[in-house]
Amino acid sequence: MDGLAELLSLDVRGCSKLEELPGIETLVSLTRLVASGCVKLKSIRGLRQLTKLLGVTIKGCSDLEEVEGIQHCMSLEYLDVTGCPKLRWSAGVVEQLRQRSALRLTDSIPSTSSPGSRGGGSSISRSSLCFCMI
Repeated sequence: MDGLAELLSLDVRGCSKLEELPGIETLVSLTRLVASGCVKLKSIRGLRQLTKLLGVTIKGCSDLEEVEGIQHCMSLEYLDVTGCPKLRWSAGVVEQLRQRSALRLTDSIPSTSSPGSRGGGSSISRSSLCFCMI
């Protein structure tokens, strides 16, 4: 994802063969991430570096097992995860997220407790990107 450091929104839908989001940590301006219907997506890593991330929506990613570093996204305002039955959350991560963001975890399981919920450059460089190449 070289050259996309200014990207604000990444929306990946229906990418049935996508197993990971390589290079996401380089999208340092990203404020919104959506992954939907990516049934073979196993992990989302590198979120720790995305300090401007405000919202994450993950839906119908049935093989997803890991969302690494999301608890370090201090600007996160909402996290909506549904239809990811293999995803496991540690109680510590759930609690950290619950304290500072609207949290909805459905069909994903915390490992030790149940979740609660509360309620320039080119034109592409500062806008949204929605695509599936696989």
